[in-house]
Amino acid sequence: MKPHFRTSIPEDVYILSPKIRQVDVDEVYATTGLGIQHGLIASYQTSDETHTMIADDGDLLGMFGIAHTPDPLVAVVWMLCTERLPQYSKTFLKLSKQWVTEQNKKHSVLMNYVDARNVTSIRWLKHLGFVLIKRVEEFGVGKKPFYEFVRIN
Repeated sequence: MKPHFRTSIPEDVYILSPKIRQVDVDEVYATTGLGIQHGLIASYQTSDETHTMIADDGDLLGMFGIAHTPDPLVAVVWMLCTERLPQYSKTFLKLSKQWVTEQNKKHSVLMNYVDARNVTSIRWLKHLGFVLIKRVEEFGVGKKPFYEFVRIN
């Protein structure tokens, strides 16, 4: 089986949450004050679409999703992953680029915020065509620096 993603199921949250990389754990906590399991549950439950990334050996590598906003032109995208995802970066860069492009056809603006300390995610976002548009010095409950990012079609 080659690396791929599929629609998430609730059990994925419980399998993935102890494996999520520390920078993502820190980002969720700084944003919401929630631990990673509760943060991943909240992301899963509030998203209109969620997917789980799976390695060739069947191991779960991460989850990502999209949540619609009251403005039909704008949607919020997110991703949380494990330390193993970089082993499959070539595959998932291609798959995620396709997914983001499809979502951007449905919603003119894709957006969210990323922890300024999360250098790997920032590089990934730029590769996917997102642009950092504003630095917020005291974002979320943790009052940490974050960047607002967008991709406009």
